[in-house]
Amino acid sequence: MAQGNHTPKPHTDAEGRVYWNKSQPVYLRLASSPDDKGVLLKNDEQPQYTSPIYFDTEGINYIRTRHAIDNQTKTVAVPHQEVLLPVYADGLSPRTQLEIVTTNVYSNANIEYTGSGAVVFLHSSDAMSGVEQIYYSLNEDGFAPYTTEIELRESGLNHLRYYAVDHVGNVETLHEQRIMVDLYSPVSTHRIDGIQIQEAYSQGASLVLESMDSLSGIKAIYYQLDSGEYQLYSGRNLSLDFLTNGYHTLQYYAVDYVGNTEPVNTYEFYFDTAAPLMAADILGDRFIVGDQIYFSGRTKMKFTAVDNKAGIEHIKYSIDSQPFLDYDQPFYLPSAAGTHVIKYFAIDRFGNKTNDAKSARSFHEYEHQATKVYVDLTGPDLSYSFTGDLIETRDTVFVNSSTKVILQATDNESGMQKITYSLEGSAEEFDFTEGLNFVEPGYHAVDFYGYDNVNNRNVNHIDMFVDNQGPKIFYYFSSKPYTTSPEGEFYTNGTAIYLAAQDDHVGLKELYYRVDDGKERVYVGKVKFVQKNQKQILYIRAVDLLGNESEAEVLFVTGKN
Repeated sequence: MAQGNHTPKPHTDAEGRVYWNKSQPVYLRLASSPDDKGVLLKNDEQPQYTSPIYFDTEGINYIRTRHAIDNQTKTVAVPHQEVLLPVYADGLSPRTQLEIVTTNVYSNANIEYTGSGAVVFLHSSDAMSGVEQIYYSLNEDGFAPYTTEIELRESGLNHLRYYAVDHVGNVETLHEQRIMVDLYSPVSTHRIDGIQIQEAYSQGASLVLESMDSLSGIKAIYYQLDSGEYQLYSGRNLSLDFLTNGYHTLQYYAVDYVGNTEPVNTYEFYFDTAAPLMAADILGDRFIVGDQIYFSGRTKMKFTAVDNKAGIEHIKYSIDSQPFLDYDQPFYLPSAAGTHVIKYFAIDRFGNKTNDAKSARSFHEYEHQATKVYVDLTGPDLSYSFTGDLIETRDTVFVNSSTKVILQATDNESGMQKITYSLEGSAEEFDFTEGLNFVEPGYHAVDFYGYDNVNNRNVNHIDMFVDNQGPKIFYYFSSKPYTTSPEGEFYTNGTAIYLAAQDDHVGLKELYYRVDDGKERVYVGKVKFVQKNQKQILYIRAVDLLGNESEAEVLFVTGKN
């Protein structure tokens, strides 16, 4: 859609200042009265400059006489003074800016996204004759004068075009802005991966949250388990192994990039971590004296297992370290004289397995005499190291996104079970399997824990700062360009360029440059160019002490001299 037709014109403001469109010709006439059409001034020796003339200076220009003449006495005024008739030449168009006023604005791919209640304001300024009018077009409508804010009420894509005209007819280049109005909330769903029996889950289950938003897109998903705080969902499967046995409530919702918030979704489920309860009974004759249990050849052992949710999958038992057998009915105890050990356990349909609450064994034991037990009271010894780039300065460890943190632990008693870690003060722990690296720049905190085989635990803490950004590059020419054209800025032959770089965190390691396809060199002083009449590109590369890099290009042209 084309802009309207705006004709250049003169303008006189309220204070009597005369403004003239700098692109328009100027004809001067001499007249002896205000109503006289006068005589057109021209110079036949310079017709190319005087018929017509153009103002050469943006802003104030003067039509002048050398000495002022008193219009009453017709004599030269004393002291001598010039007569100056000012005319303001205006060749620059206004500049208009768009402002979107709303709660949330999100930019993506040259489209501004906004939610409900969005209002657009257009602000224009002109340095000389002043803004006469702003014009705008919304979607397929024609251009109209802008008089008040523009309200965006309909959901979907809006195409706004706008420009301004000053008092002498200079027309601003047309601006275009696409604005997506998003009035709809996201829609989220959940999934729990793992074995499910009705609405019950157990160890190994993980939570997956997914959300869709057709316009501005999903900014974040938040979830809450039971009465805990709402947490930001990371997008990865969330292990539910930390849940206690019993009923739990999951609540979750999503927010899009313009602040539309989904109503809270609620899902109730049961998390079964309870192993079956087992009891062992001796059926038949028995006699106990101190540590010794006596029984007859008719004595049997009976196992009973009860599970509160999933149900019993099977019961297993072993006599005197023999292979475990399936239990289906009471059995005779060994009749051979001596001490015998019967081990037994039950597994429910979720795989929860009975273990001995008095030890780390994954079964119960029925024994005839006491067993010596070693007591392990101390947790593992913890340490850590880094692999990759690392700078330690000002009491801070600086790393980049390639640096890995290695967590280490040893235990000389019951032995190591696992190392876990949590991030940024979170209570959620993750199993450590390989080196950790951090992509997000800024400060990061890692708490890590060592567990031995009887679940004694020690904790350690690491603070670090991730720096992924290369140094800032600066360059300065030793002289100003003597001209500028579409080809670039022209500099006098022999002009030098001075290079510099600054790193906000760890400091600069090296600064390199090369000219066009030439060899890259380490910068040690000014770069001087001696080739004449040559368009050249200077490539600059800066490296900080962590190996982060940044690059810049400078296009310039050297003159003939």
